[in-house]
Amino acid sequence: SPDLYKLLALMQRNKSAIIEIQGHMNYPLDWPKSPEQAAYNLELSFKRAKAINDFLIKSGVDQNRLTYKGMSNFRMVHPYASDLYQQNQNKRVEVYLLKKV
Repeated sequence: SPDLYKLLALMQRNKSAIIEIQGHMNYPLDWPKSPEQAAYNLELSFKRAKAINDFLIKSGVDQNRLTYKGMSNFRMVHPYASDLYQQNQNKRVEVYLLKKV
């Protein structure tokens, strides 16, 4: 994806940048959810974030500049997605620039 390479270029240019990668998924709030489904949602969102993390590491970015986590379906763009377009917008990875403490 072109966005991945833009992120990589940003990390290569700014050697002090520290980022958090958040994986999100689609599971509208009006769908039934079991404990097994909740665990699956969290795991899938975690794997999305980890995939970006792993790409950056394989491209030479140091792990100590990266954190990642799965957000499950807790911060969907469309909590009650009604069509495929809205569902696909919920399936995403967000990257946040963090400040050093």
